Parts: sequence; C-alpha cells; structure tokens
Amino acid sequence: MRRRVAVSVVLPVHNGAAFLRPSIESVLEQTCGDFELIVIDDGSTDATPELLAEYAARDRRVSIQRHETNQGLCAALNRGLAAATGRYIARQDADDVCFQGRLEAQKAYLDDHTDVGLLGAGRIDVDARGLPARSCLYPPTDTGIRWRMLLHNPFCHTAVMFRRGLLEREPEGYRAAYLYAEDYDLWTRLLKHTRGANLQEPLVLHRLHQASISMKRQADQERLSTAIAAGQIAALGIDPPVTEPLVG
Repeated sequence: MRRRVAVSVVLPVHNGAAFLRPSIESVLEQTCGDFELIVIDDGSTDATPELLAEYAARDRRVSIQRHETNQGLCAALNRGLAAATGRYIARQDADDVCFQGRLEAQKAYLDDHTDVGLLGAGRIDVDARGLPARSCLYPPTDTGIRWRMLLHNPFCHTAVMFRRGLLEREPEGYRAAYLYAEDYDLWTRLLKHTRGANLQEPLVLHRLHQASISMKRQADQERLSTAIAAGQIAALGIDPPVTEPLVG
C-alpha cells in the first residue's frame, strides 16, 4: 500500500515521449518533498512506456498507471484522481514544465487559506523549442474568478492545485462530454462547494506546439467553452446570445 502524501501530481500522457522527460524532471526537482507523481499512460505506442519504466525504477515517488488501449484524456485523468492519496491534487501536462517552487508555493497557500479549495497560478507560454512567447496571469480573488467564469476559463489547467476532498462532492470528476474543455466544466462544479484563487506569478511553462490539444482542437475547445459559459450565464436568469461566441 502506498503511503499518503501531501500532494498528488496527476500527469496523463499519450505518445508524449518527445517532451515527457523535462516535464517529469521538473516535478521530481520540486522543493516540496512530500508528493507523489502519478503518470497515466493512456495506451502510448511510442517510447513513453520505456521512459516511464526508467523513472519508476529509480524514484519511488513515481507511480505508473497504464491503459493498454487509448481511452481518452478524461478517462486517464479520472484514473489518476482515483489513484491519488494526497490531500491536494496538482495537475501537470506531459509537455509542460513546472517551476521548482511550484508545489511548495501552492501547498503553503492552501494550508494557510482553508476557505480556498481551488488554486491556480500564472503561466509562461513557450514554443516547441522552449522559447518564451508570452506570460498570462489569472484573476486573483474568488469574486474576480466568478466574474471571469461567466465568459472564460479563469484557470490554467496545468497550473492548478485543489483539495482532493472536493471530489467527494463531485464524484464524476472530469466529464467526457466536455472533452477539450473538461477542466472548465470541472471548475464550475467545484466552485459550488469552495472558493477559488490564483497566485499572481507564473509557476509553469506551457508549451505550444502543433501536436498540443490547444492547437489541434482549438475549435472544439471554443465550442464547448461557449456552451459552459452560456450555462453559467443562464443560471443567473439571463438568456445568453448563444449564436455569438462568448469566449475567445
């Protein structure tokens, strides 16, 4: 039986060997030592399984879950959530890199702010070569987050940490019906039970490349995000302009 830790980092991957090594290394080099890294290999057919076996053999903090066939991002994420033992769950994408103090900073904030259950941070976008393109910050306060939620996703998925206990209130976790905007959908549900915040500093490098979901599935993301935003506005008793894009 695995020991319980403070933070479980959930990292799904499908054929991600090209960028996976620096992503894993960035987690293993965290200043916060009390964590586990749960990697869900969603039916990879490239060098991903061999690379993961290498890390699992040399570092007991690495736990590998594997789907023999590709089951999709939401199934992989939910398997990671089910395997997590941590008090907090942090997300990490297989092509992104987190700064060395990321887990420590977010854990400290959640320890000190018991009313906050969902915590994000800023990001720096980089290209396939790792060259910086732009930095992005998100609303810092719960009020600002809820206003932004009406039109946009107010968190960077790969920079989020949340309390695992919230999943008892939302046991569906990530819903496949909202694939490509599955995080936005989950945040709208978690924020029914807690407050949100965003640290006002970038804590991750978010890699943009032609194979990334944000590039390949941009139209799907916008369509589903618009549907989620429209639902948020409709819940206020306002008829949203559903024929016009609500997010961009």
